[in-house]
Amino acid sequence: MVVQYADPAAYEKAQTDFARDSEYRNVIIQISRITQRISRELVDDLDL
Repeated sequence: MVVQYADPAAYEKAQTDFARDSEYRNVIIQISRITQRISRELVDDLDL
């Protein structure tokens, strides 16, 4: 599973929503039971 956020503000909103919304949290917990996190990377897109 890959999750991409449009910008840091969108990432912060997702984290806040996750903490407040038990249904959303339960969905993510169910997904995490069948997937394995290999790494967590924060990448900034650069136009060169």
